[in-house]
Amino acid sequence: MAACQAGGLELLGLTASLSRVRAPLRLLTTDGGRGVVAGQVRAVATFPLSAVGDRLPPGLILRRQGTELAVSGFVLLMPVSGTLAIRADRQRICVVPKVLGVPSLVGFVIALPDLPPRLTIDTLDVTDTGLEVTMRGEDVDLGPTEPAGAAGRLRWCGGSRWRRESGTSPTGH
Repeated sequence: MAACQAGGLELLGLTASLSRVRAPLRLLTTDGGRGVVAGQVRAVATFPLSAVGDRLPPGLILRRQGTELAVSGFVLLMPVSGTLAIRADRQRICVVPKVLGVPSLVGFVIALPDLPPRLTIDTLDVTDTGLEVTMRGEDVDLGPTEPAGAAGRLRWCGGSRWRRESGTSPTGH
């Protein structure tokens, strides 16, 4: 069972360390939470391997193989065996199949939606529990992305960021 959902992705765990947080009282009380800025942020999110495996073509099975992800199975009645190259691209996880060590020309991207713009992926690690994504940022704005009156609660594990969602009141109910 997932610890929570984040932007439509299942999350097994999320820890964050914030330092040098600035939250001017005037902006907090008059502008709906705008102005909260963390000088430094380090966050670690763990996604289950199914976040990658569910995006593979039918007939392929994903498993951990040391520090890599291996795929095997059948596609169009042809046997397939290889690994997945996984790399970070700012706020996206790029997955490219490799067969015999040669990267494919096609792959797919897993976007991490609704991250603050200054928070980017630093490292990706395959672990026993899933795909561990370490993110870092400096001067990360943690306040709402829209004016307080036009927003609904973001679904980042019951988080406090706001955005407009149809059919959602400003209180998130």
